[in-house]
Amino acid sequence: MRFEISELERRDIDAATKLYIEVFAQQPWCENNKYDDIRHYIERLNQMNTNHCYLYKMDGQIIAVALGFVKPWHKGLEYQLDNFFVMSVYQKKGYGADFLKAIKMDMKKMVLGISF
Repeated sequence: MRFEISELERRDIDAATKLYIEVFAQQPWCENNKYDDIRHYIERLNQMNTNHCYLYKMDGQIIAVALGFVKPWHKGLEYQLDNFFVMSVYQKKGYGADFLKAIKMDMKKMVLGISF
């Protein structure tokens, strides 16, 4: 299995929208989200000049999404994680935790101006 973490791009919005709807339709949320509403939410967030939305892919398939942005804080900058969701079959297996660790590393690199 090949894992990849990348930034959300316009071409990924359809798949991210479908995954959002699928995940949040399950327990404990049981939401009944409309495709257009979620797609527009993700598009608007992705258009922000401070957006940092990430995808976690396994063998090219999106299994998790982090929707967020960077904002000023009294101690510099902070990452505001607006939504985070993992495909149901991959929940409670450590993928979400690994994804969050990778996001934290990326944020540290961005704030410190470090490139690895």
